[in-house]
Amino acid sequence: MKAYEYKILTYFIDKYENSKYFKSGFSAPSRKIYLKISKLFPHYGKSSYFVETEKIEISVSNLFKANFILKGRSNEFGNKEVILNMNQDVIKRIYKYLNRKEKSDYKSRIIEEIEGLTTYSFIDEFTRYIKRQLEKNKTLSPYIDNNSLDDFLDIMNILKKMVTQKEEISFRKFSILVFQDSKKLELYKNKIFNIVKDFYENTVETEYDAFGCFHILRNPSQIYIKGNIKLKINSQIIDLNGFSDCFVFASRDIKELEILSIDVKRVITVENLTSFYDMSTHESMILYLGGFHNSLSRDFLVYVYNAVQSDVRFYHFGDIDAGGFYIYQDLINKTNIPFQTMKMDVSTLKKYQDYALPLSTNDVKRLKKLQKIFKDPVIDYMLLHNIKLEQEIVE
Repeated sequence: MKAYEYKILTYFIDKYENSKYFKSGFSAPSRKIYLKISKLFPHYGKSSYFVETEKIEISVSNLFKANFILKGRSNEFGNKEVILNMNQDVIKRIYKYLNRKEKSDYKSRIIEEIEGLTTYSFIDEFTRYIKRQLEKNKTLSPYIDNNSLDDFLDIMNILKKMVTQKEEISFRKFSILVFQDSKKLELYKNKIFNIVKDFYENTVETEYDAFGCFHILRNPSQIYIKGNIKLKINSQIIDLNGFSDCFVFASRDIKELEILSIDVKRVITVENLTSFYDMSTHESMILYLGGFHNSLSRDFLVYVYNAVQSDVRFYHFGDIDAGGFYIYQDLINKTNIPFQTMKMDVSTLKKYQDYALPLSTNDVKRLKKLQKIFKDPVIDYMLLHNIKLEQEIVE
């Protein structure tokens, strides 16, 4: 019998917590919450389900006696409708009966935790936002599930350890560091991605990009280079001018790396690996950093910039889309190197327009945002013609 009572009351409390009345902090008009019994129990009232119907009737009667529900617009057998009793004392009794915590309890506990936290970096902005949402009885999605205190505490634990992570670490090892469990961090990937994207780095495109900003990597990061450059790593000299292909090293080895000589006229960072392999090294040093770069990759770029002659130009060659231009802007902002774009202009887009792809809704949103901070005719052209172009097609 209890199972029917729990199901009815859970339905009502879910509706109650999602009502404008509750979310407004009880300032909006209170509206009755109705339930037609057959909506939850399709067999209710059918002659072939007499036993189940009788149990439901007894359960409804018990809820009436407890004053949890009131009569609705129909009391007809098989078509019965009931209403939630929204008296606040009754609501509290229902929560207790269901052994369910009131949302207001979560709210006060989370606010209490926020006020006792010592935070820094973008976490301050995030916690201020969460506090404002709670004070307005608004959702915490997509950052925290169901106004859960435990969820909030786990998220804060992850964020605080992320911003203090100064060395490269694998995603699974970081999960062990935070939770003593190599897989639990997987449950929070999307939430952390949304927090990082909205409060720290709006250029990130994937969950692993978000963690990569803090040296937490799915796999060890690698840098691919080719061109007329001579390096020394751990007492070994590598002369890339003699390589027919490229040289790959782990970004964690950057600290042990010494540039002995570079004889090029340009340095080019490339967004996609296929394009990296296709490009000629004529008078160029070419680097593939694996999409969004971490601080170790940036350190290497700055090292190269300081090692070359002042007349050496730096270029970025990427997709002609929002992501490509965000990576380009990010390179400039975080290295202070005067990068220019290569083959990411209107003429290139026109030349390969037959191979262009349509913009998604998110593409349009990101390009319009980019348009406000980065003035380039190709952004206008993409929006005007609803197209973007992948780098691999460009020769």
